[in-house]
Formats: sequence, structure tokens, C-alpha cells
Amino acid sequence: MTSSGSSSLKATLILAGVFAAGAVAGGAAATLLSGPDAHADDASAASGCRGRTPDELVDLFRSRLQLDADQLAELEPVLRRGWAEIAAIYEGQEPAIGPVRERAREAIRQVLRPDQLPRHDELTAELDRRRAERRRCRQDGIAAARRLEDTP
Repeated sequence: MTSSGSSSLKATLILAGVFAAGAVAGGAAATLLSGPDAHADDASAASGCRGRTPDELVDLFRSRLQLDADQLAELEPVLRRGWAEIAAIYEGQEPAIGPVRERAREAIRQVLRPDQLPRHDELTAELDRRRAERRRCRQDGIAAARRLEDTP
């Protein structure tokens, strides 16, 4: 195999690894943040957020477990704090993920034909918009949990 062919194979394997790791990490984070019942109803879609918001998580526990008022008063802060802590951990990973994403995108651009580059740019812009929306939802949930903690 030529060095050019070897380099292309290495780049392809690296990209496959990056995307596989991203898929696993994203799936794990989505499961942790939203639980197995994500999108079980239209409330999540109506909020504009993928998965369950903290309010939806509280509502899910209230309805499925038929919590009484005392239980709800004790569990609501626990659920909100847990959601916020998990979201904050995910947020903390972004600085490490961003450079990997950019390297992968550049490697992809090197493989694409000139006529494919505009579609690639559109696709990455769409993915960036979706990622920004998920981030906004996480930040909103974290802020709501902090407000709850600050309330006497």
C-alpha cells in the first residue's frame, strides 16, 4: 500500500473511531439526561428540547409513582438537582469534544469533492444548530435547578 493509501486508511479509521465514540457518548448522555421514556409524549417536543426537561421529569415521577404532596416536596429538589448535575457534567465535556469535532470535520473536507463541500457545510451547520439547542435546554434546566435551590 502506498503512503497516500495508508494515510487515507488511517484517516478513515480515525474518523470512524471518532464518530463511534461520539455516538456512544451521545447515546449515554441522552439516556442519562432524558431516561428511557424520552419522547414518550409530546411534552418534550413542545419544549423544543430533546429528551425530558426537569419539569417533565418531575411530572413523570409524580404521575407514574403517584407521589403524594409530601413525597413530591422531598423528591422534586432531588430530581432537579440530579438532572442539573448530570447536565453540568455533559457541559463540562464540550471543551474537550470541540477540537476533536473540528479535526474530524477538516479530515472529512479533505476527502470530499469540491461539489460536495457546500452540502457538507450545510450539514455541519444543521448539526451545530441542533447541538446549540440541546445546550440551551441543558443550561435552562441547570438555571431552573439553581433557582429552586435558592428558594427558601
